[in-house]
Amino acid sequence: MEYNYLDFDVETAVDSRINDYLEQSSFFPKKNLKDQEKIKKDIMEKKEKVKAQAPLFWYLSRPVVIVAYDDSKDITYSFNNQDPTLLLIEFCNLLTSEAYQNHILVGKNSSKFDMPMITGWLLKYNLGVPHHFKRHLKGPLTDIDHIFGYSATMNSQISALADYAFGLNIDGKTMSGADVGDLYMQYQMGINPSALDIITEYCKQDVYIVTEMRRRFQKPYINRSTTEINLEGVF
Repeated sequence: MEYNYLDFDVETAVDSRINDYLEQSSFFPKKNLKDQEKIKKDIMEKKEKVKAQAPLFWYLSRPVVIVAYDDSKDITYSFNNQDPTLLLIEFCNLLTSEAYQNHILVGKNSSKFDMPMITGWLLKYNLGVPHHFKRHLKGPLTDIDHIFGYSATMNSQISALADYAFGLNIDGKTMSGADVGDLYMQYQMGINPSALDIITEYCKQDVYIVTEMRRRFQKPYINRSTTEINLEGVF
């Protein structure tokens, strides 16, 4: 069976109010810890877990950029409307259009982050949820983390490593998702008018990595009876 794919990625900015929320909350280290550094680390990890809780993230974060790529048509779609509701509507309008309503979304860490986050925002803003997010990820390949293990591509270096391993020659992989919030604030304050373009380009690069991994993973298996495999000079 032949499937149609739409590779995508989402960049988000976390509201600074999350720090106020954490300051007002009480965090206690494990009772058996005595070393001050370990105590600080334990409290920090507890705070990070709270920050990662989905409802809090839906409330104190916003989508900044969504990029989708149609490999078969070589078309890239970028959504970066400053109004988060319009950004989400524009993205969902693409998904529900006749051209893409049957496509399978493919992303990096998408089943644990991108898809549930978009769903949460759609619910928060009382918008309709496309069926792409309702079919419980039943497609043959929806998250490249399923190939490499969930922790592998969570690391911000995965794009740089894939770039090096695949020889993709991606230029400008100098930022991480953690930089998006500060850049977006600079854009909103008028300090850095090109910040949104930088975020969009970063998002495109991540989508390119997703596309390349998916292409290689889906490549037909070599028929050993007709294909000579020569590893001379590889090692």
